[in-house]
Amino acid sequence: MDPVSTPSAESSALKTPVIEVEAVDMAPAEAEATLTTETAVTMEEISQSESETESDGEEWENESLYEDAIQVLRDDQLRDGVFPGACTLDEAVAFRKRLHEIGKAAFVEETIGRDTVTAKKLCTAFGIAPPEFLKGAPDEAYHPLLAIAISREFTRRQKLPEYNSIDDAVKLLQESKNIIVLTGAGISTSLGIPDFRSKDTGLYSQLEHLGLSDPQEVFDIHIFREDPGIFFSIAKDILSTEKKFSPTHGFIRLLQDKGKLLTNYTQNIDNIEANAGVLAENIVQCHGSFATATCVKCDYKVQGDEIFDEIRRGVVPECAQCREKIAEDALKAQGLKRKRSSNGPHKSRKDDENSSDEEDYEIPTPGVMKPDITFFGEDLPDEFGRRLLHHDRDKVDLVIVIGTSLKVAPVAEVPGVLPSHVPQIYISRTPVLHTGFDIDLLGDCDVVVSELCRRAGWDLKHEMIPPDEKVEITPVEGYESRHVFQVSPYCVVKLPSEEAARTLISRSIIAKDIFELWGEGATYEDLHADVRRRTQHLWGKYLDTPFRFTVECFGGKRSSTEKRELIQSFSYVGFRGPIKLKNPDQDFWVLEQFPYDNGLTPRSTNPALEQDPVKIYLGRWLAESGREVINKYDLKKRRYISTTSMDAELSLITANMALAAPGKLFYDPFVGTGSFCVAAAHFGASSLALILMDEASAYGILDKFVDTFTSDLTNTPLLDKQFLDGIVCDPPYGVREGLRVLGSREGRRNEEVIIDGIPAHYRPGYIAPKKPYALKPCCTTF
Repeated sequence: MDPVSTPSAESSALKTPVIEVEAVDMAPAEAEATLTTETAVTMEEISQSESETESDGEEWENESLYEDAIQVLRDDQLRDGVFPGACTLDEAVAFRKRLHEIGKAAFVEETIGRDTVTAKKLCTAFGIAPPEFLKGAPDEAYHPLLAIAISREFTRRQKLPEYNSIDDAVKLLQESKNIIVLTGAGISTSLGIPDFRSKDTGLYSQLEHLGLSDPQEVFDIHIFREDPGIFFSIAKDILSTEKKFSPTHGFIRLLQDKGKLLTNYTQNIDNIEANAGVLAENIVQCHGSFATATCVKCDYKVQGDEIFDEIRRGVVPECAQCREKIAEDALKAQGLKRKRSSNGPHKSRKDDENSSDEEDYEIPTPGVMKPDITFFGEDLPDEFGRRLLHHDRDKVDLVIVIGTSLKVAPVAEVPGVLPSHVPQIYISRTPVLHTGFDIDLLGDCDVVVSELCRRAGWDLKHEMIPPDEKVEITPVEGYESRHVFQVSPYCVVKLPSEEAARTLISRSIIAKDIFELWGEGATYEDLHADVRRRTQHLWGKYLDTPFRFTVECFGGKRSSTEKRELIQSFSYVGFRGPIKLKNPDQDFWVLEQFPYDNGLTPRSTNPALEQDPVKIYLGRWLAESGREVINKYDLKKRRYISTTSMDAELSLITANMALAAPGKLFYDPFVGTGSFCVAAAHFGASSLALILMDEASAYGILDKFVDTFTSDLTNTPLLDKQFLDGIVCDPPYGVREGLRVLGSREGRRNEEVIIDGIPAHYRPGYIAPKKPYALKPCCTTF
C-alpha cells in the first residue's frame, strides 16, 4: 500500500485516505532499491496510517471485500456499450493516458477533486465494472474501488507491441538464453495439490471449518505462534506425497537442460521442482518450502522428510534436540533436590514461599518444528531480492509467468521490476489485468507448455502428456495477443471394424459414444468437402433407411431453427428414407466444438454475439458407452454403505484399469462394504474378499464371490507367489478412518491371558488389539 495525500476538497469523504494505491511504484529510477527495502518502507507507512485513524482495520477489510468483488470490464465491452453509464473506449483511453502523464495524486485532484467525473464512471475507464452490491450507493462508496483501479493502471507494465502470436512465443523460447520462470500453485494442481485462491476448489475456500476471520490466517506467523495446530491440521493437504512432478515442472527442467534457465522463482512450498531435477542453484524459493524445518525455540534444523510422517498424521512435530535437553535437565535437577511424589500434591507456584512473585510455574516443553515456509508477517529470504535485482535483472532476456494470479506482494511486483524491454509471457487459466504481459496463453499449464514444446521441436516427455494429444488454440476476440488452449473433447481412433468399436466403447466408463467418422473440418465448407471425399461411396447404402440427424454443441448453443438449417445443409447425401426421431436405424450426429468460454469472450456478456465453432465433425452413431451402469451401482441405491464406500464411477474406472474380466481373480486387501469387489464382479471377475450377500444377490453377482478371510496386512497368510490377476483398493490414509494394524501399543501389558485354561486369543469371539500405523510403511509393506 502506497498512501497518497488526499487532495483538498470540500467533500469530507476525500479528507480520509480512501484513494490509496495498493502496489509499490516501480519506476525505473526506483528499481535499484531492493524489494525488501521497499516493502519495509511501505509497512512503515501503513503503520503510521494505522496510528492516525481508528477506522483503518475496517478499511483493510473493505479493501479485501472490493478485491473479491471486482468484475473485469474489457475494452471491447466499452466499445460496444455493454454497461450503461460506463466510459466510452475513447474516454477510457484518454483517462489512462492522463494518469500516466500527471501521476496519481494530480489525477485524483483533477477528476474526483474537481467533480469532473464520478468515481463510479471513472472505475470503468480502468477496466472495473460497478459491483452489484454498490447499486444505489453514493459516489463516495466507489472510492476504495477506484483506488484499486488507479493503482493497477499506474503500475501496469506496458505491453511490447511486436509480440502477439503463438509463433512469437515459440520463437522467443527458441532464441532466448536467459529465461526467468516465475511459478505459482497452478503448476501443481494436476498432481492433486490444490491451489490457494480458486473459487470452490482452492485451499482457502475449504478452510471455513477452522473458524478464522480470514483463511489466509492459517499462514499467519502470529497465529502459528499462538496455535501451531491450526497450520498442521491442513499441512498434509499441501504436502506432496510422492516423488512426482507435473509436465510444467518437466518443462522447467527442459529449459535447464538446454542451458536457457536463468532462475526459477517459485512461490510454491511443495519443493516439487527438486523432483523434476531442477538444480537448487537455479531455484529461489520465494516463500520457503517443506524441504527443511527449524525449531522455533532452539533453531535446530532438520531435513523436511524427518517430520513428514507427523505432518501427514496432522500432529504438531516437536524438536528432538529440545526433548533431549529437557530430559538431561530433568536428570540434573533430580540430583540436586528431592523428587516430588508422582501422586502427591503438586505446587503451581515456585518453591520460594517467601516470594510474592505470582509467576506461574513454567513447565519446559519442546519447541515446535516449523517447516521453513515464509508465513505472512515474516521476511522473504534475502536471496530473493538480492538475486533478482543484482544478478538476474541485467541478464534476463525472457520472462515466463506460469500458474499464479500475482496477488501476493512482493513477488507480484517482479514483472514490473524487470526491464520493460524484456518480453514477458503469461501462462494460466485466466489472465491477470493488473500487469501488461506481451502474450497471454490461457488454459491448463501442462497443456500449454507441452504444445509450445511440440511447436518448438523440443521433446518434452511425461506420462501425463498423451502422445497424440490434439490442442485447439483459439484467439480471444478483441485481444490480439491473448490465446486460449483447449484439449478437444473428441478423440479420433482407428479400429479394425464396427464390432471392435462397439466392444471398446462398451467397456468405457468415461467416454460417452462412438461414431463412424464421416468428415471433419474447421468450417462447414471444409466439413462438407471432407464428407464428400470420405463417404460418397457409402450414401447409396443408406438411401432408403429410416434415419435421424442430431446436432450436439460442446461449449455453445444453437436454436432449433439454426439446427434445422445445419441439418438441411447435408441434403446433398440424398437420403430418401423416412425421418424417425425415436430409435432410427441410422443416427447421424453433427458434433460442434465451440471456443472455450473463460469469461473473456463477448458471447459471455452478449448472447447475440455468438462465435463460430472451432471444430466440426459428422459421424454415424455406432454405440454408447457403459456409463449407464453407474446408475445401477449408485451408492444412494445401495442397502449398506459406510463413510469409506467408494463412489460407483470411480470403482468401475478402477476395475476397468485393472482389466477385470471373466476368469480372473481379484482381491481388495482393505475391503469394507465391497465397492471395488462389486465393480470387478460387474466385469466378470471373481473376488477373494467380502461381498455383502444381499448386495451380491441384488446385482446378480453372487457367483463371483469366492471366499473371505480376516488377516493383518503386515501378517498376511497369502503366499508370496503370483496367483492374483488384479488388486483394487483404496488404502486407508488416516482421514475418515484411522490406519491401524494388529498389535499392542508400547507400554501396554503383554502378558498372556488364560481363561478356563485356554489362551484368550484362541477362544471364539476374540477381538485382537490394534495399534496405529503410518501410511508410508503400509504402502512399503503392501
